[in-house]
This record gives sequence, C-alpha cells and structure tokens, in this order.
Amino acid sequence: MTKAEGGSDHAQKLVYRFQHRPAEELYDSENDPWNLENLSDHPEFQSVKIQLSKALDDWMRDQGDGGQKTELDALHRQWRNRER
Repeated sequence: MTKAEGGSDHAQKLVYRFQHRPAEELYDSENDPWNLENLSDHPEFQSVKIQLSKALDDWMRDQGDGGQKTELDALHRQWRNRER
C-alpha cells in the first residue's frame, strides 16, 4: 500500500484488485498460478461453479456458518469482549 500511495502503477493495480474483489471467483490455478483470470463468468465453467457452490453451502450448513450474519455476530462479540 505504501508503494501504491507513492505512485507505483503496479502496486496501485495490485491494491485495487485486492480491495475490489468480484462476488464470485473461479481460477485455473494450474495454468494461472497467480489467479489473474477470473473464469466465474465463462459459460464452460458454469457446472463447476454450481458444484462448488453446493459444496460450500453444504459445508457452511454443517459448520453452522450463517455467512455474513456469522461475520457480523463475530464483530459484535469482539467489540463486547474488548469493553470488558
């Protein structure tokens, strides 16, 4: 971030990519080890997206993970414990 704030074009692009992530990401890590090309909108990968989404939903349900609600609850617990 310091380099980005200092004007480094490369650093600015990296910071932007990190701070502005798409809602869904799917990468071919073998052929794109830096995960630069998001394949989530490519029609040929829709069945993979559906399969992975179901697996994630099942895992979250098994773990009692309510997604964003769980994250927000954790923040409230952290603040409540900080005040003690």
